[in-house]
Amino acid sequence: MTPTPRHVRSFALAGLMALATACGQVSEKGAIPPSGPPQKKVTDRDETVSFNPKVDILFVVDDSGSMDSHQDNLSRNIKQFTAEIQKTTFLDYHIGVITTSMDGMTSGDDCDVKGGWSERACGDGRLVRYKTKVPFIDNQTPNGLSILEENLLVGDSGSGDELMFDPIRAALSVPLINRENIGFLRPDATLAIILVTDAEDHSDQITSGQQMFDFLVNLKGGRADKVLAYGALIPSTIARPTCSRDEGSVVPTRLEEFIALAKGIEYNICDTDYGTKLAHIAADVVQKVGRIMFLSRPPVVDTITVTYGTQVIPNDRENGWTYDPVRNALIFGDKIVLSVQAPGTTLSVTFTAGTY
Repeated sequence: MTPTPRHVRSFALAGLMALATACGQVSEKGAIPPSGPPQKKVTDRDETVSFNPKVDILFVVDDSGSMDSHQDNLSRNIKQFTAEIQKTTFLDYHIGVITTSMDGMTSGDDCDVKGGWSERACGDGRLVRYKTKVPFIDNQTPNGLSILEENLLVGDSGSGDELMFDPIRAALSVPLINRENIGFLRPDATLAIILVTDAEDHSDQITSGQQMFDFLVNLKGGRADKVLAYGALIPSTIARPTCSRDEGSVVPTRLEEFIALAKGIEYNICDTDYGTKLAHIAADVVQKVGRIMFLSRPPVVDTITVTYGTQVIPNDRENGWTYDPVRNALIFGDKIVLSVQAPGTTLSVTFTAGTY
């Protein structure tokens, strides 16, 4: 019998399915992907890129009357924070401090001198520099740890109306970024905010965690991954904290919203293992900023070479680097020891790009 068109279509479909069975499986959309390992096409040129991770870390420290012991605790334990940050020796960091006082200090007030009615170190978003005269430290600052310890002791004679968000905006906006805070904020650096308070935010210009997060993401050119947030506070999940909230039962919902949007970490400012928790925050910053390098093109893995000046960094999980094909990124170990090189030396990665 001569096949009808319907039979011809049936035979053709049967033949196609047989071919699919032999060569691969039919996908949900009907395409038949090739069987066997993926094919690799090597390009005829190498890629060379530099890795110079940068992070600007801003501590926002409550300087109201209930914070004296908390500031002492922060200053005593900050060494555990900086020790973790400095484990990644090629991480380029800035660390500065502002307070929660935002009550109309004029531009003529001297941030370098404690005095006047408030006896506070600074306010209105200006970086604290009382005694040290250093507004922020970096990895080249002599005696940087002792300077940071001093700057964190902002005093407890500031405003009783704690504002966290408004001072952040002021600190990172004109005119302060061009005057008192000049040099702190870098356009190509990740920005990490660390809130230290026993109260809720009472800002009247930025009135929600979402607004604060949006402001910072916009500041970073729409890059949400360039904004990190952390908090040493009294979380809303703690019904009966071991130390009291400054406002009794008011919980820090604004602050927690902001931290959650930035996928950050919060912990109880009353915890006895305060230093360990600070180290956890620092480790998270380092992991997100200083230990992962995303590549713009997929490499032929056995051609990857990582150098730091004249030093060759090995392919090693702890003491060097590994390649993550899922994220197309190099992951750097936490035990890399870098040799002394010329100032400004960065990690350099060379590889042959491939198409898979």
